[in-house]
Amino acid sequence: CAVVVHYFLTAQYLWAGWTLGLLLPGCLIQVLSFVWLHSDGHRRCLALSLVHIFQLGILKRHVDCLHLAVCGRGDETCQARELVMKQGDLSLLRLMEALLQALPQLLLQTYIYMTLKPADIYAASCSLACLLSVSWALVSFSHFLCLLRPGNLCLPWASVLCQLLWRMGMVGTRVMALVVFARVFHFWVFAVG
Repeated sequence: CAVVVHYFLTAQYLWAGWTLGLLLPGCLIQVLSFVWLHSDGHRRCLALSLVHIFQLGILKRHVDCLHLAVCGRGDETCQARELVMKQGDLSLLRLMEALLQALPQLLLQTYIYMTLKPADIYAASCSLACLLSVSWALVSFSHFLCLLRPGNLCLPWASVLCQLLWRMGMVGTRVMALVVFARVFHFWVFAVG
């Protein structure tokens, strides 16, 4: 939102429109999250609706997972199964959000950063945040898949950090290759995409 406001204030309406337009898939993810919560047995209430309208459905799911892990209730095996299912829903929603919203934003903001003279710090900071978001979504989804395997091992933080850095490098180089191609060949990048 800060990047959109910055583009409007600096009269860069094309970039503001594109950036704002690429935020729309996040609304679909919030609707999907709301529907999944309703199908899991949550009542439709005003508070839950407002949380999703303000784009905080993913954050609510993080809080629910943290609350279940810390406080817990009753039977440990039932609690562990419920926690894994909540983590599965959360990691799948985060992966979809990363691929539908953060990855296109990453491509656009990196292109803007490379196009504008002088370089725009807002585009660079948004690109870094999107790169971190996409990488973390990939890491958390692969961590969830490890939880589903029988006899799973809990990964130490050092290996999670290494996996995050590896994903950032992998995604970052591919994004840079696409952006440099788009910078040179302009609309032909859509054929490559």
